[in-house]
Amino acid sequence: MRAGSVILPVVLPRIHGGVGVFVHPEITYDPGAPRHEELHRVVMEILKVFEGWIREFPEQWHVLDPVWRSQDELRTGDGRARPGHPQLTRGRR
Repeated sequence: MRAGSVILPVVLPRIHGGVGVFVHPEITYDPGAPRHEELHRVVMEILKVFEGWIREFPEQWHVLDPVWRSQDELRTGDGRARPGHPQLTRGRR
């Protein structure tokens, strides 16, 4: 979004011994909207597209890099939330 790029979700599932190509409609965004709110809205739209595909082909879904850290990784040695980790402080601001 920062670069003004087009967001075009594309899915390439393995189907019937080949690969299907499904290009979804562009997800538009408003560069003038508050950045955090617009980013959240756009990410939710992207996830909505991929959620349907993941539900249909769960065996094809994989992540090569960790996406979510464990709760233990986000805490300090004394059990407090590490500063800057909103995953542990969501809703408490």
